[in-house]
Amino acid sequence: MRFLFLSVFFLILGCNSTPNRDDYAKHVNTMGKAFHGENKLAFSFTQSEGIDLRGIHNRDDSTSSTPILYQGGAGLVGMFAQIGAHAAFINSSRNAKLAEEQERADSKISPLINLISGVSIFSLLDRTDSLFVKNNDVDNETLRLKPIFFSNEKMNQVILKLIAWLPDERGRTKNLRYQNMIQVFSPILSEDEHALFIDKDNDDVKRMMARQLNTAIHILQGDLTGRYTGLNEPQNTFTILRNNRSKVVRGSVVDNRCGFQVVQDLHSWYIAFPTETPVQQVTLSSPEQC
Repeated sequence: MRFLFLSVFFLILGCNSTPNRDDYAKHVNTMGKAFHGENKLAFSFTQSEGIDLRGIHNRDDSTSSTPILYQGGAGLVGMFAQIGAHAAFINSSRNAKLAEEQERADSKISPLINLISGVSIFSLLDRTDSLFVKNNDVDNETLRLKPIFFSNEKMNQVILKLIAWLPDERGRTKNLRYQNMIQVFSPILSEDEHALFIDKDNDDVKRMMARQLNTAIHILQGDLTGRYTGLNEPQNTFTILRNNRSKVVRGSVVDNRCGFQVVQDLHSWYIAFPTETPVQQVTLSSPEQC
């Protein structure tokens, strides 16, 4: 009876599972303090050469209630099968809803998506381009990077999420040796700056993305080489503007770079957000200056 109760409990729990998201990563580090040397780091992008830019959308994936009457004549195994099928249906509906929300959000930032269409992700790299290896040279010691850019509906802010991971010694991804997420927030642009930002004859979008990507890679290097270990900075509460709303982050400052303050939060993620540096300086200055 106890086994039956636990089985039903875990099957029903599956109905409340979270759909898969490729823009989220839990921090993992099984290497301990076995840090890499600067000259031993090797990176590879997981996607094609294009830039992945998405609209920010509502994360509410709840669906309308779908009551179901289980048939008792099918026996215990049949009941479990019905519960599993119901859970799969709910999860599929939630994924479909999120996909629709994402498509709707993307359509609202189509001017930005069109601006970076055909732009190679490698064109955003500065001095770090020498750390990247070609696909046929990727091995089990190569860190995989997945950069995803997001824009709000007003197109006055771009947010980068960089997901990084290292497979185990055999190249398997089930038990990662390392995984982390780095977020880099752009400033909120004024109306005049926004007009330049979406101008097809202007490279402001590319410059901002380049600054964000290179800053994220710099932070990743710092984490992997032990640069941020032992700083023992006090924890503070920070307020970050995200999609024209305030986001509260609790963590410690570990770096300042290119007009961004870098905080390691309680999840061990890294978050970089603009300091008091003027927006124009952060947006338009050359990434090579950093």
